[in-house]
Amino acid sequence: AWGALPPIGRPSHNSQMYVLDQHLCPTPVGIPGELYIGGDCVARGYLNRPEPTAEKFIADPFSTTPGARLYKTGDLARYLSNGDIAFMGRIDHQVKVRGFRIELGEIETLLAQHHGVGECVVIVREDTPGDKRVVAYVVAAHHADVTSADLLEFLRDKLPEYMVPSAVVMLAAMPLTPNSKVDRRALPAPTSANRETKREIVAPRTPLEAQLAQVWADLFGLDRVSIDDHFFALGGHSLLAIRLTAQIKATFGLDLPLRDLFSSPTVAGCAQAIEAAQQRCSIAQICDPLIEMIADTALDFSIRPMPREDWFTAAPKALFLTGATGFLGAFMLHDLLHVTNADIYCLVRAKNNQQGMQRLRAILEQYQLWDEAMSERIVPVLGDLSRPLLGLSECEFAALANTVDGIYHSGAMVSFIYPYAALKAANVLGTQEVIRLACQGKMKPLHYVSTIATATTAARSRDGIVHERATLGAIDSIDSGYVQTKWVAEHLVMAAKERGLPVSIYRPGRITGHSVTGACNTDDFISRLLMGWLQMGSAPELNMVENFAPVDFVAQTIVHLSLQRETLGQIVHVLNPEWTDFRALAQALRNMGYPVTIQPYTEWLADLHAIAQSEDDNVLYPLLSFLDAMPTEDAWVNYLQMPQFGIQNMIDGLANSSIVCPSFGAPHIQASVAYLLGRGMIESAQPVLNERVVEPMA
Repeated sequence: AWGALPPIGRPSHNSQMYVLDQHLCPTPVGIPGELYIGGDCVARGYLNRPEPTAEKFIADPFSTTPGARLYKTGDLARYLSNGDIAFMGRIDHQVKVRGFRIELGEIETLLAQHHGVGECVVIVREDTPGDKRVVAYVVAAHHADVTSADLLEFLRDKLPEYMVPSAVVMLAAMPLTPNSKVDRRALPAPTSANRETKREIVAPRTPLEAQLAQVWADLFGLDRVSIDDHFFALGGHSLLAIRLTAQIKATFGLDLPLRDLFSSPTVAGCAQAIEAAQQRCSIAQICDPLIEMIADTALDFSIRPMPREDWFTAAPKALFLTGATGFLGAFMLHDLLHVTNADIYCLVRAKNNQQGMQRLRAILEQYQLWDEAMSERIVPVLGDLSRPLLGLSECEFAALANTVDGIYHSGAMVSFIYPYAALKAANVLGTQEVIRLACQGKMKPLHYVSTIATATTAARSRDGIVHERATLGAIDSIDSGYVQTKWVAEHLVMAAKERGLPVSIYRPGRITGHSVTGACNTDDFISRLLMGWLQMGSAPELNMVENFAPVDFVAQTIVHLSLQRETLGQIVHVLNPEWTDFRALAQALRNMGYPVTIQPYTEWLADLHAIAQSEDDNVLYPLLSFLDAMPTEDAWVNYLQMPQFGIQNMIDGLANSSIVCPSFGAPHIQASVAYLLGRGMIESAQPVLNERVVEPMA
C-alpha cells in the first residue's frame, strides 16, 4: 500500500537525508531503513526535554562539523534509483509476530480502502503471555453496514496469512487522549464476536468433545466453540496447531500428528482422531487414503477434446494462467507478457475485477515485476481453483474456453504439512477442471507445472538417472500430501493426453529467488531455513547436495518451451544443470557477516525445541513437526536427497535460445538476503552493509 504513494522527493540544499539501518550504516538503494535528517535545518533539540532530545537528536557520524547532529525521524523509507526518497510507514508501527515483520500502517491503509470503514487503528496485543496477535479496531463509516467478518474476509483477499489480524473490533468511537490522539492503551481486548462469522454453535455430543472444545476455547481465548468450527476460520495458524497438539498430549496423554489434525480441522474431527489413536489405530487405517488417491487418477469420462488439426499457434492472442498470485506464477505472467503479444487471463479470487487487478498488481510489485505498459493485457478471471468449473458460471466457462489459445496451469495449494485430503480440491479436482477447460470448445494445449518430487517414484535407468521418459512409480512411497496431489494430477494430465489433448508437463525442483534482484518466496522452505538460521544464530551440518534453480530461469524456460510445437507431449525436468552443496547456504551467511554457528543436526534440532519453549517468533516453528519426522542427519538426507534426474528435453528445448541457468552461489544467496532484508523479514549484519555504503543525497 505504501508503494502506491508518490515519493517524498529529495533533500533541500541545506540539508542531508540518510536512510540507515540499526547500525547507522546507509542502506543500499531500494533497501528500507530509518530516515535521518542532517544539516543546517536540524534543531538543537526539544525545549526542556533532555530525554527525548538525547533519543532523537544524535551525533552526526557523517559530518566533520563539530557538534553536528542528525534527527531521527522514526519514518521508514528507502532511496529510489533516481535519487528520490520513498516513504514506507513508521518504524514504531513495525512489529514482529511469529517471526514475521509486519507494517501495521500497511494494514491500516488497506482497511481504510473499504467503503464501510470510517476510522481504523491496528495494534499488537499480548493478552496472553507469549501470544502476540494483530488486532484491528474500526469505526464504521456513516450509515455503513459492515461487520468484523466482512472486514476479515476483505483483508484475507489482500494480505498474506501472517499479516491478517486475528480479530477486528467494531467501535462506536475511538478512545482519545487529552491531546485528541487515539488512546491505544484504552482499546478493548477482542471478544469471540470480533473473530468469528455469525454461526450456530453446535454443542459437544460426548464428554471427549466437551473436553476438547474447552481446549480449543482456551487456545483461541474464546468463551466457547462449536464442534464444527474450522481451526483456521477461528484464526488458527501453524504455530497454534503445534500448541494444540502439545495441549492434546498434556490433556489426553497421546501424540496426535498434525496430519491427523489437518485431515479434519474441527473439534469433532479432532475428537475422532483422538478416539482412533486411543484405540491404537490411525485415521489411515479406518479409511486407507491410498485407495482414494488411486481412484482420483481416473479422469471424468465426459472430458474429451474435439479433434482439430490447426490448433497450434506460436503467436497466441489470448492465454489462460492459473497461479498468477503465486511465486512462480507471477514470474510466468511477467514472461508471458514480455515474450508474447497475448492478453493473459489470470484466475484470481476476488469480489470484482478491480480487486482482482489489485491482487495481481500487488504480487507483481512484491517481486519487482510490475510494468505499467503491460497492465492493459492482464485480464482478471474471478474464480477459485477448488470449485467446479473453476468457480465460473457455465456461460463464463464456455466463453473463456473459446477465447484462449493455450492454458498454463501453475496454480496449486502448497503446504509442508497438510494431508492429501486438505489439498485435493485445489490440486486434484482443480486440475481436472483445467483439463475440462482445455477440452471444451476449440482445442487448446495445456502446460501443467508439477514438481520434480513426483519423479522420485520413477525407476532409475542403468546409468542411475531418472530420465524424463520414466514412468512414475507407486504413490505409496510418497509421504507428502502436496506431492501426492501432484502425482495424482499428473496422471489426470496424462489421461487427457491419451484422449488426444496436447499437453506438456514441467517438473521444477527447488525454486530460489531471482538471480539478480533476489526476489523470493518468503514463505517457502529455503527462505524459512535462511531466516530461521539467522534468528537462531545457528544452522545444522548437512552433508548433501541440492538442486537450486532461480525463479527467473524456471519461468523463462517454461514459457520458451511452451511456444515450441516440439515440446508438446513431453515431460520436462526444469532443473539447474549444476547441483549445490547444501552447506553452502549457511557458509554464505557466515561470509556475509552473520554470526551463524554450524552444529550437528541433532544438536541444532534440540536447540530449536528448547527455544520454542520460551519464544514463539522463529519462522521454523511451524515446521517443527516436519523436522521432527527427520530426527537425525541421515534421516534428513534420506528424505530430502534427490536422485540424479535427466534434463535432456530441457537442454534440447533451450539449445537455440539465450536462456542459461546461472550458477547458484554466494552472490545469489546475498541477493536473496538483501531482498529479505528489504522486506523487513530479517535484520542486517553490520559488516555486510559497511561494504555497501552509499553516499547520501544532498
